[in-house]
Amino acid sequence: MLGPMLRFLSAAALIGALVPSPLLAAPDTELRPDLRIDLHCAAAFALAASEQARGNAAALALSPLAESGKRFFADVGTRAVEEGGMTQTAVQDLLVAEVTAMQRRIAADPGHALAAEVTPCLARLDPAAPDAKSHF
Repeated sequence: MLGPMLRFLSAAALIGALVPSPLLAAPDTELRPDLRIDLHCAAAFALAASEQARGNAAALALSPLAESGKRFFADVGTRAVEEGGMTQTAVQDLLVAEVTAMQRRIAADPGHALAAEVTPCLARLDPAAPDAKSHF
């Protein structure tokens, strides 16, 4: 189960799905507040990691998120399926909707909006993750 979940939830797969498209409706699933926040943060980390890979200056000002963000993304996606009762498709739809909404907010304020999305989430990274230690 973990192997297919990691492939499904890789940051590259999410970013690859982010070709301009209409905003997808979030699934009508009641999630625990902590899991909903984690899903929001997973989307923020995936977007920031993608922007870092593209050389975006605002994203590069953040700590590197390629490894720790991807690990967080995969863990949260797995929890959403196993603990939140969501299907993989529902998780993907929710994450795509989150990233699409973030992209719109960031486009309105490119200098600060990405950091505003990511910074509150940094404390949610596993403190044992190599990239996370510099956030505390």
